[in-house]
Amino acid sequence: MKLQSRLNNLRKKYSKYRKIGVIVNRVKDDINIILDKLKEYNLPLFALIPEDEFFTKFDLEGKALVKIPEDSISFQKIAADIKKLLEI
Repeated sequence: MKLQSRLNNLRKKYSKYRKIGVIVNRVKDDINIILDKLKEYNLPLFALIPEDEFFTKFDLEGKALVKIPEDSISFQKIAADIKKLLEI
């Protein structure tokens, strides 16, 4: 609860956003430990972005992530999540 309280205080002081939450990227396999911690801290999960070979390749090559192909799994997931986040 201390973490949530601290994050809420920072949000109120430094941002205009109404809600705070977590976006977990490079998700693969079981993330129950992370989900349990989010519940423990009472932090909502806004989005899960899957592990994607394009992200890994671009990251290793130092390329800008904005140039990831639109057919990438992560690009499609991020685009859908952005639409959802804009409604929050």
